[in-house]
Amino acid sequence: MDPRIGTEFAGHRIERVVGRGGVSVVYLAEHLRLGRKVALKVLAQHLAEDGAFRERFIRESRMAATLDHPNIVTVYDAGEVDDCLYISMRYVEGSDLSKILSSEGALHPARAILLLSHVATALDAAHAHGLVHRDVKPANMLVENTADRLERAFLSDFGISKRTTTGSGLTRTGQFVGTVDYVAPEQISGEPIDGRTDVYSLGCVLFQCVAGRVPFAGETEIATVYRQLNDAPPSLEGYLDEPDVMDAVIAKAMAKSKEERYPTCGSLIEAARVSLAGQKNAPTVVRPVMRSVETSVSEPPTEVIATSPRRPRRRPARWGSIGVAALALIVLAAAVLANNGAEREPPRGPGPGSTAGSGTTTTAPRPAQLQIAWGLLKDPQPLTGDQVVSDVVAVRDPPGSRHRTLVAVGHVNGEGGLDDSAVWYSSQTTQWDQWNPSPSPSLTGPLDQRLLAVAVSGDRVIAGGWQGNDAAVWFSKDAGVTWSLSAADLGPGVVRDFTHLGSTLVAVGAAGSAFDASVQDAAVWTSDDDGRTWALMSDADLTGPGGQHIWSVETFDGGLVAVGHEYGTDLTYDAAVWTSPDGTDWSRVDPATFDEPGNQVITGIAGGIDGVPLVAVGCEDDVDRCGIEGKDSDAAVWASDDGERWTKVELAGQTLVGTGVQTMYAVSLSGAVFVAVGTQTGNGNLDGAVWTSSDGRAWSLQRAPGFVRVLGGDPDDQVIRALIPFRRKTLSFVAVGVADNGSDQDAVIWGGSVITQA
Repeated sequence: MDPRIGTEFAGHRIERVVGRGGVSVVYLAEHLRLGRKVALKVLAQHLAEDGAFRERFIRESRMAATLDHPNIVTVYDAGEVDDCLYISMRYVEGSDLSKILSSEGALHPARAILLLSHVATALDAAHAHGLVHRDVKPANMLVENTADRLERAFLSDFGISKRTTTGSGLTRTGQFVGTVDYVAPEQISGEPIDGRTDVYSLGCVLFQCVAGRVPFAGETEIATVYRQLNDAPPSLEGYLDEPDVMDAVIAKAMAKSKEERYPTCGSLIEAARVSLAGQKNAPTVVRPVMRSVETSVSEPPTEVIATSPRRPRRRPARWGSIGVAALALIVLAAAVLANNGAEREPPRGPGPGSTAGSGTTTTAPRPAQLQIAWGLLKDPQPLTGDQVVSDVVAVRDPPGSRHRTLVAVGHVNGEGGLDDSAVWYSSQTTQWDQWNPSPSPSLTGPLDQRLLAVAVSGDRVIAGGWQGNDAAVWFSKDAGVTWSLSAADLGPGVVRDFTHLGSTLVAVGAAGSAFDASVQDAAVWTSDDDGRTWALMSDADLTGPGGQHIWSVETFDGGLVAVGHEYGTDLTYDAAVWTSPDGTDWSRVDPATFDEPGNQVITGIAGGIDGVPLVAVGCEDDVDRCGIEGKDSDAAVWASDDGERWTKVELAGQTLVGTGVQTMYAVSLSGAVFVAVGTQTGNGNLDGAVWTSSDGRAWSLQRAPGFVRVLGGDPDDQVIRALIPFRRKTLSFVAVGVADNGSDQDAVIWGGSVITQA
């Protein structure tokens, strides 16, 4: 039992030990003045007796406390009490990367790049303040992983950080600082250091994350240091399908000369991200559109300090410091071995040119709203006929539990050229890459049918679309595995979206022919028993001389706002909005608000909570209803604070207009950020597209290579139909849609992970 547990120390009440090393103990403690949990690191007493060390520790702790970055630990306090040096920092629930690698082995490359991108931004921020970390290693990369938050990495332990203006990798007393498996050559030889010293170490960590082993393992510490000085970086052959490009990235990051490395840690990770996009069996990632700002990204940081064992079956090679005499012996031994003709792998050529990094200087670029890495959760399957996914929902399975199943709905090409409804579900708790089609007979039949929307209502999953010429609803009581067709007669039409207004389930779409826009009326159905029976609302504002169609509906201020289009007597489409206080009495927003030349359609709506405006998205086209391949359409956005008065967002010069196709199909609100999905022209084809905005007015586009797929040598057209926020491990979003190579349509499901958020 540690005698400090339960006592007060330097204004902290110590609760328990969370880590213990050779020269320090880390406690979970309560900071009495701040009233919050902290990690309290107390150094061994003999270190305080060293006046030079005590002075340096306090000085460098103060330097670390000046760093304000979402992925750098926050230092609250540092000082000396009872002849013991201490430092008080934030505490986060989780582990460190060393422990994760020890227990799991090599990480999935996309996960490795996601975590190390956090560390890279932290290091670049420190470098912008003139600090070099000097001990970048997995044990100093803390990974937060709680049930309700995304996995996130933080850089810790700036206790041995050094001003770039102070010279070499040796301390003033002639001691080497760093950890031998990740130490840069200039640290060993005592040459000047700068931010590229940390780039080298981060390259070592990147290799270890992908390969599951350190790059220069030696039987002894001297052997490891020799290899750091002389050996070329090893290859990732056997760990990646196409290792050459990533090998070049690693070789450039770990070049023996600083001048040959990436200039920043962010540019290293960016190059690795681009390399990963070319791997056949690895999720692709997308680099968002960046813009220059005056301040760095800022989020409330959290931290955990923990010690970590080495990986099993390896000789420990962790050095806190070694004296000058020992260092001289190591360098001398390395020189002797080199002179004796020890064979070495020839140095690899430089990696690909660096792109804009994620460093955070006062003028560094950052994501406009969200930075999201995207990868495939479901590859197109070799099934007969076409498959399209239209919507997706997360279902608690069983109801009330924390475990969730993803349910995606759409259609497949059935017998006789008619479509059958289709459902795919995944209950995996790791990568969410195993999807199963529902075998329910109710999803097939002699009539043409499609599923367009899915939602959760009580203990049921509800899906809607059409069957034949009639609007139809299906329901499942087992999280999407088996389905039954509702016996309720919804009449001719189509169901496009669901929402809840209190205990009432509301469906929206169109009544009349599902295939003729000129004879449709906007339709609203309500159900008080989770979709067993339905009533079609009758309201004059839902009808008109032309055709009306509701695409999406959102709750707002205790009522509903529905969006869609009107097909007028002039044979053009105008955007349309309806409001209702109770789901039964509807009012049409003044059509003059949306009356302008050409065609406009609103396909999705989100927002309207916590002071965030309502935002409606869709498209506009001078020739026809937008979204038709080969037409020239632009994405379109409207905003409203009250649901009645709408303003079309001015998009000139932004990423929503231009030559070719830009179409938004759906929008979701994640925190205070809007995320819209659709398609846009890229590389001569249609690519899936994601736009983000913090206010609904300024938008940032994310595109290739994350949404560019090639099958059979020909680029696919891709469309993202829907997106939902989904918080599970590293996942932040799930998006669904279709890839079309001209002869076949394939169902596609993407997963997105937030890297940084404004």
